[in-house]
Amino acid sequence: MQKLDLDDIDIYRVLASMHEGIVISDAVGVIRFFNQTQATIDDLDPQDAIGKKITDVYQLTDDTSPTMRCLKSGRPIMNETMLYQTRLGRVANIINNVYPLYKSGKLIGAINFSKD
Repeated sequence: MQKLDLDDIDIYRVLASMHEGIVISDAVGVIRFFNQTQATIDDLDPQDAIGKKITDVYQLTDDTSPTMRCLKSGRPIMNETMLYQTRLGRVANIINNVYPLYKSGKLIGAINFSKD
């Protein structure tokens, strides 16, 4: 039986096709990955979010953004609800789960899973 090498998995393809919205940001909150499900929830093109700080894409501050709070504390934010208006005026009611991402013990970012 062949051993599964996790380094060979195209994780981005998996994340892109998930039914949950997924946003990955770096350690300062700049969006590096934004899947199509999240784009649909937010009425936003992924290219309009990638490369921008999360607080610039959403009307949030470092204190009100679950992702920014996760980055500040280094701890997960679990089952936090958010109610907000999208760019097109639709009301989104989501549940967020945000997890810190570490590499060699250093906080390098966060991944946010959103369910509408």
